Parts: sequence; C-alpha cells; structure tokens
Amino acid sequence: MRSITPEAAGISSTAVLDFLKALEAYQFNTHSILMARGDGIFAECYYAPFTADRLHRMYSISKSFTGIAIGLCIEDGLLSLDDKLADFFPEYDAADPWIAGTTIRGALTMRTCMSSYTQWRGMPHRADAWFATKPSHPSGMEFWYDSSASYLLGVIVKRLTGKDFFTFLRERVLDKIGFSADSHVMHVTDGNAHADSGVMCTPRDLLKFARFVMNSGVWKGERLMNGDYLAAATSRQTDNSDGNVLNYNNHGYGYQIWKTPDDGFAFYGMGDQFAICDRAHDFIFVITSDNQGSSGSRPILFELLYSRIIRCLGKPLPDNPAAQTALADYIAGAKLNAARGTACSPIADSVNGVDWRCGKNPMGIERFRLDFDGDGGSITYTNRTGTHTLRFGFGYNICQPFPDSGDSGVREAAARLTLDSAVSAAWVDDRKLRIKVQIIDRDLGNLAMDISFRENNALLHMTKNAVCFLDAYGGTAVAERV
Repeated sequence: MRSITPEAAGISSTAVLDFLKALEAYQFNTHSILMARGDGIFAECYYAPFTADRLHRMYSISKSFTGIAIGLCIEDGLLSLDDKLADFFPEYDAADPWIAGTTIRGALTMRTCMSSYTQWRGMPHRADAWFATKPSHPSGMEFWYDSSASYLLGVIVKRLTGKDFFTFLRERVLDKIGFSADSHVMHVTDGNAHADSGVMCTPRDLLKFARFVMNSGVWKGERLMNGDYLAAATSRQTDNSDGNVLNYNNHGYGYQIWKTPDDGFAFYGMGDQFAICDRAHDFIFVITSDNQGSSGSRPILFELLYSRIIRCLGKPLPDNPAAQTALADYIAGAKLNAARGTACSPIADSVNGVDWRCGKNPMGIERFRLDFDGDGGSITYTNRTGTHTLRFGFGYNICQPFPDSGDSGVREAAARLTLDSAVSAAWVDDRKLRIKVQIIDRDLGNLAMDISFRENNALLHMTKNAVCFLDAYGGTAVAERV
C-alpha cells in the first residue's frame, strides 16, 4: 500500500487534523490511527512510545482472523457450516441436545446455545468450561456474544490442519499480503491458540488484512480465497439489535465480523481496537487504543469518524501544502495521552515526602509516600508483594516496568513478573492528585490512583480497568499521616 495526501483521497488535511484533535480533546488513550482509501494510506499516526513496527494486542479482532481461517477450511472441504461443534471434541460428553446441536454456523454468527460467559481461567483445558456450562436455549436462535465458542473454532482449525489458526492463515494468506514476520498469536495455558483474543500484529498488518477481506480475497490480482465465503462473512447473518437506539454495535453480525452503517463491516477488539471498512467510499479506518473502562468511547469514536471523515469523503481535492504540513507536524509530535490537570497545588509542599499508614483495605496496601521533584515525582507503596516505586511526570508519561504478577491466562505471559507501563500525574483539584498508569505491554490495561488529602488523613482510591490482572489495584484505603 502506498502513501497519499488526504486531498488525493478526497478529504482535506484540515478535516483529518480536526478529527485527531477531537479524539485528543476527549482524552482517548490512542496508540495508532491509520486511514486508507483504495490502496492509498492518507493518514498514519503513532502515539509515542508506540511505533509503526511495534506489535499490538488486537484482542477480539482475533475472532475475525479465526473466522477467515474457518472459511479456508470450508474451502478445502475439511468441514461445513452445518457440521456440529461437538463432533470435533469427542473427549467431551455432548449428551445435552442443545450443546450437541450447536453448529459451526452458530459459533461463527454468535448464535450458540450459551447466553453467559463461560469462565475458564484456572481450568486445565479451556474447552472444559464451555462443555460444562449449562446451555440456556437451542443454538441458532439468538445473538449472544460467546468468546469461548470462537476459541473452540480455533481449536477445530488446529485439529483439521495440524497448525494453529494463525500459522494456517500465515501460510495461505498473511505472508502473501506482507504481514510482519514476527506477528503471531498467543496461546492460553492449555497450549491452544488464543483464537478469540491473542493476535499480535502491527496496525499496518491489520490494515492489509482488512483490505484483503474488502477485496473479497484478492491481493494484487491474485485470488487467495473464495470470494463467496467472504461475501457471506461480511453480510448480515443475524440480527443483534435490541429495540433501542441504533448504536455502533447493533447493525447486524456476520461470521465473526460486525456490520456497520451503509453495508460496511468491521473487526472489533476490547479497549477500542478497530478496523472499520466502509464499502461505499472504499475506505478503511484502523485504530489501536486502550480505552477500557470507558463505555462512552465507542459511540463517540463512531460519531466523529462518520460525521467528520467518512461522510466527507469525495473526489480528489487540490493540494493544500500548508494544511498538509500542519497535519504532518501534529503526527510527528503525537504522544500517548497523559493525566490532565495542573502540575502544582497549594498543599503539595505539605504532603511532599510524608509517610502515610493505611488502614485495612482490599488492595493490601500498608503505607505509601509521595515525593515531588520539579516537573515529576514518584509514589512509593508497600503491598503484599513488597515495596515498589513508580515515577511519574506531571502531564507527561514516564515509561517503566510496572510490578504485577497477575496471570491473565496467556501462556507466554504467565512467568512474567512485570509489565511495561507509562505513568503520568496531575492535580485535578487543590487537594486531589491523580496518578494515571497505562499498561502498554502484550496485555493492555489502565489504572487511576486518586489521592485526596484532608488535614492528617489521605484517601487512596484505585480504579483498575484490565482483564484478569491488576486485581490487587482496585479499592479504597484511608491513611493517616505518620
């Protein structure tokens, strides 16, 4: 894919810049943004420390990769849409007729027999949880998001081909469209591919995959996959509306792929990983982020994208060098979002270097201390795992390891005791300091440490947004000045 100007793509550089600034104003924790029309990329922005060649966890976008791998197995005659899921798992008792009746089609379209999350962490094999869960209804009837069924689809690909779904896809498609050599899929603790959440690739890789699907399986004139399956996969196979306001996620669902307005489609991942494909304008939008904990981010993102970018795409415009330079300068200086507020407070000197002893609290934090130093500082705290120090910048991030030994259920991460993080801070009012921690590793997450002061007491309130790690960093502690 080649680089072009926004004007060549049919939109002004000013409109693209305004869109990027709008996301910043909403305090999105954005890691990368790419916009392409046809084979031309007209905007590509990475928020330091993220870079173009850095692999990123795509979370549930992985399901869309898995769905395409299933399509290749169907193309090879290895299975059919109406095959029963349980037939590929003879080691489990499928006496329940609703489990026995669940088909490949039902799993692809999120119409299995389950309507609740199947908790699998801590089990020897992840499939144990799905087959042990009591089903709620016959399959094929209603849309219920079933991540474990997507995982089972990945296991089926391995049992049919002898390769995990990503390796199978790499050999058939991904290498041919120029995927990064180090892209891969993580595995859960039972050794199977994390088919519903574990793909690690670059944003450009994701853009290429989206273009391959949008091109109905053709890449540079070569057909790599049957177009009929991809047409069905990106079509509305099931209704997922709820009778309420039309939102970003209820335009219908295909085969592990979401529908979007105007017969478009998208790959969605937790934390706001997106590849949004608008057929009407031959446009693809890719974003990687970590907005976990923010239920309002996705509607805002979609509204801004469609109103300011997609609906404005038209015929090529005259070059505008000044606007193009302004956009290029903004992109060159883009940095990961940091805590917003002020760098000073009237009480800062009175709490600087003070030890605070905590009462009993769910985090197990015994004591903490803040030390300020010019335009940054640190928090030192003692919890169940020892004494730790995090450095922060006022209004800017300091990258460093974050101590956490939680197991997210990913085999490759189980032995890792620290995670890369970016830490910033700001006074959000005269008596309240916020320390913002962003985990920017193979697992993504965020943590707010809010510390409020009143006379000889401090209130430490921690809010974590992460799946199956940072569990020791949620709750409230009341502390006294030592």
